[in-house]
Amino acid sequence: MKRFAILKDIRLWIVLLFLIRLVGISNPPLERSHSWRQVTGLMVAKNYYEGNTSFLYPMVDDTGEKIGIIGMEFPIQYYITAKLYNLFGYGHWQGRLLTLIIGSLGLLFFYRIVERFYSKEMAFFATGALAFSIWFSFSRKVMPDIVSVSLVIAAIHYALSYLYSLKSGRISLLVPFILLGILGVLIKLPAAYLLSVLIIPLFDRSITLKQKVVLTLCIVFIIAPSVWWYFIWNKHLVDLYGNWYNLGYSFNEGLQLIISNLKPTVEKFYFSSFQGFVGFLLFAIGLVLMTIKRDFRLLMAIGILSLVFGFYMVKSGFFFFHHNYYIIPFVPVMAIVVGYTLSNLLYRYRTLSYALFLVVAVEGIANQQHDFFIRSKELPKLELGEVMAGISQKDELIAVNGDGNPQLLYMAKRKGWSISSEKLAEPQFQDYLKSHGCSIVAIHKASAWEGYRINLPVVYTDSHFVLYKLTN
Repeated sequence: MKRFAILKDIRLWIVLLFLIRLVGISNPPLERSHSWRQVTGLMVAKNYYEGNTSFLYPMVDDTGEKIGIIGMEFPIQYYITAKLYNLFGYGHWQGRLLTLIIGSLGLLFFYRIVERFYSKEMAFFATGALAFSIWFSFSRKVMPDIVSVSLVIAAIHYALSYLYSLKSGRISLLVPFILLGILGVLIKLPAAYLLSVLIIPLFDRSITLKQKVVLTLCIVFIIAPSVWWYFIWNKHLVDLYGNWYNLGYSFNEGLQLIISNLKPTVEKFYFSSFQGFVGFLLFAIGLVLMTIKRDFRLLMAIGILSLVFGFYMVKSGFFFFHHNYYIIPFVPVMAIVVGYTLSNLLYRYRTLSYALFLVVAVEGIANQQHDFFIRSKELPKLELGEVMAGISQKDELIAVNGDGNPQLLYMAKRKGWSISSEKLAEPQFQDYLKSHGCSIVAIHKASAWEGYRINLPVVYTDSHFVLYKLTN
């Protein structure tokens, strides 16, 4: 059995999964899910790279005649991506690889946290469940969710080391806790809810009063920059440049939206989390099991985290049940419970435990493998930039029939409007575009264009695109 011991080393699986997710790492954001959200971040990175803006003023291209500066999450991820462009040239693998590296490190820190308080077996199963969950595909997308959660998990690891390790009480352990915590929460605010688990040590009699006070002050110090960025600086950017940023719904409005859309809300837990049903089943069994076994410490941790996450879920309202990645901050909590279930089964039903773990892995990968490849019908979009370069200047504004999705603008390497086909076909709206400096209307024929017509001079046409010149 010793010769198979390496298979129980989580580092092997983290590295293996890292290598698997290098497949298609250089793909542009044309995969089936969430290309819109990725393009937004990539636009910010591109504008940093081209020197169009400074760090505190993130800029996108899909804001019509406006300058494009927006209020958004702290853009350090996109700024680093831009610096990687400077080193290696412009491409799409840099942003994906950055997310993948940080997400893989997040798994390692997650393992260490679970191992500290339970067992190697539970840590292995929990980390594996997390790795094969929605984490699997989103950890290679140019999006902030995995990055923020990974950094906060790493921060919690150092906080717990300060409280419980052989080096407990060392101030040096607080430095990575504070720095990683600040970055994680800044990059995307919902990750802050994970810090609520640190409430539990405040009631631990083995922890000194000094450590509790220091821990509390550190958490306040971690949260403070995010309060400034999201509620003061972003508001300033929105007021100054007129581009909207979402900070959620009121509690009552969000609660009504969640209740009236209960089915898609619940689906985020029973399917989106582990990209399958078996993972959620093991999660549900684990909750029952730890209640029967009276594992109050874990129940308290899960309870606190669930309560705080519930508040975030309600504040997210429509966005929570509309976008599956809103469940990502809660999946590590669910993975711990899955690990608890499988590790308890291990001692009585060893074969069954590993079989169920394998099912979670297979189910997760099978339902996410499509995200590694570009659909053939999306490939023509890659030609739009070259087409546009032949008929317009880089600083000219254009309009595309993206129905709000900035993907076509990004591929065209232009700024302007992403509008529905129906709207672009209206002469009155064409007049509006002309009056606001738009020079080209670019139509992607496969994007809900059939049945519409534009009475403008055609400057380019092929089987995929038709471009019109707006004339005064």
